[in-house]
Amino acid sequence: MKLSKGYLVVFEGIDGTGKSTQSRLLMED
Repeated sequence: MKLSKGYLVVFEGIDGTGKSTQSRLLMED
């Protein structure tokens, strides 16, 4: 799970659009 979270964070930096969505997912998880 930690790897997935890390990947989401990386994608956030690359994408920057779904930051709020990703953050919410991370918070929920």
